[in-house]
Amino acid sequence: MTRPALTRVARSLVERRPADRWVEATHRVDTERRAVEEFIAAGTGHAYGFTTLLGHLDSGTMAAEEQVQVLGAHLVEPSWPAPPELRTLLVATKLEQLHHGGSGVHGATYRALLDAATRSTAPVLGGWTTSYGSGDVIPAAWLVHDLRTTTAPDLLRHPGDLIALINGSFVSTGFSIAAVIALVEQVGTFLDAWLPYCARPTPTGPLDDLHPQPSAEPLDFTGQAPVSLRDSRPVLDVVVSTVDRLGDSVERRLARPSANPLWSTSSGTARPLSQSSFLDFRLALDLAAAVELAAVVAGHWQRLIEHVCAALERRDPTRAPVQPPKAAQAVLEQVVGASGAPRRYSGQDSRGVEDVRDMTLLHAQTLHSHVARLGALAVVWAQLVADHDLPVADAAGPVTDRLVEIFLGRPGLTESEHRRLRAVLARAGSALTPRRDEPRAAHP
Repeated sequence: MTRPALTRVARSLVERRPADRWVEATHRVDTERRAVEEFIAAGTGHAYGFTTLLGHLDSGTMAAEEQVQVLGAHLVEPSWPAPPELRTLLVATKLEQLHHGGSGVHGATYRALLDAATRSTAPVLGGWTTSYGSGDVIPAAWLVHDLRTTTAPDLLRHPGDLIALINGSFVSTGFSIAAVIALVEQVGTFLDAWLPYCARPTPTGPLDDLHPQPSAEPLDFTGQAPVSLRDSRPVLDVVVSTVDRLGDSVERRLARPSANPLWSTSSGTARPLSQSSFLDFRLALDLAAAVELAAVVAGHWQRLIEHVCAALERRDPTRAPVQPPKAAQAVLEQVVGASGAPRRYSGQDSRGVEDVRDMTLLHAQTLHSHVARLGALAVVWAQLVADHDLPVADAAGPVTDRLVEIFLGRPGLTESEHRRLRAVLARAGSALTPRRDEPRAAHP
C-alpha cells in the first residue's frame, strides 16, 4: 500500500524542500482566495475568523489588523524551546493539508509557508503540548508567532490569516508522526534482541524473512518455553497491524483539508461552511492502541531480561546478574503507572462551543513517554549484553527499516534517507517533553 500524503511529508523532511504538489497548488489557493475576497468585500455574510472574532466571541467582528492582538491572546505559557526540526515538521503537515484547498488562506500566506518549509537552524519556542484536542490552536499560535519573528514577518496582514493558520489537526498529526517513528525505533530494537531467543513454530507470519533462527543458548528450558518466548507470531502480528493502522490514520488526516471554516468555491462563489474537520477520533484511538502496544513490548522486554538472567545463573551462579531484572521491573511499573485512565473527550471550553475534543496530542505525548521507557529497558539489556558477552544485534537494523516502510507506505527511501528521516523526527518529537531550563522570549 502506498501513502502519497505521508510520503510527501517524509520526503520534504528528508530533502529539505517543499513537495512539488504543494508548490503546484499555489494556483488553486489563489483562485479560491479571489472568491473568498469577493465574499468578504460584498459584506453580505459572516465568515468565522475571516470577518469575526474566534471561539464563543464570534458574534463580534475582527479586522485584519486585529489578528496580531488575537494571536497574542493565544500565546499561553508555559513555553519551551524545541529543535528547529519541529518547525519544519509542523510546516510540512500544515502545507500538506492546505494544498488540498478549502481553507481560504491567502496566496501570500501560503507562499510564506512554502518558503519556511526548509530546514532552519534557530530553535522554536512554544507551548507544544498545551491542547485538549479541539483544533490545537495554542501550539499552532506559537508556531505562527515563531514564523512572524523568523521567516515570515508579513503573516496576519490578510483577513482570515490567523484562523487559516492555527485551525486544523496539523499539530497533533505532526507530533503523532514523530511519536510513531520513535515507537518503531524502540520496537525494532526490542525485536532485534528478542527474536533470536524466541521460537518460530509458524514460519508464515509477518516479518518472517527477517526472523533469525532462534538460539538454544543460553535459554535451556527443560520443558515448554515460557509463553513470552514460545511463539513470536502474536507479538509480530500486533506490531505490524498497529503500525500499519497508524499509517492509514495519519494518511487519512493528511490527505484531506482540515480547517474551520471550509470554503466551498465549486460554483465560483465562495461559501463558508462551519464544520469540524479539525476533529478526528480515529488517529487518537489508534494512538491509544499504540500506547498499549508499548506496554506489551515493555512486558516482553522485562520477561526476556528475567529469563536470560536466570539462564546465566544456571550456567555460572558466581556471576549471576541479580539486578537487571529488578531494574527492568521498575521501568515496567512506570509504564503501568503512566498509562492512565480513558481520556475525557468532552468538556465546556469556550463557554461550551468547543464541547468535544479528540485528545490526539495528549495520546501522542503519552506514547512518546512510553517510548522513552522502552529506551530505558533497551539500556538495561545493552548493559546485560556487554557484561555477559551475549550476541549483539544491530539496534537500527532491517526490522526497524521494514516497520518504517510499513508506516509510511513504502516510499522507497534509501538507507541514508531512513536514517536522516528518523533523526529529524526524533529531534522534532523531543518537544513533547517540556523543558523549563531556558528563559522565555517576549511575545505580543
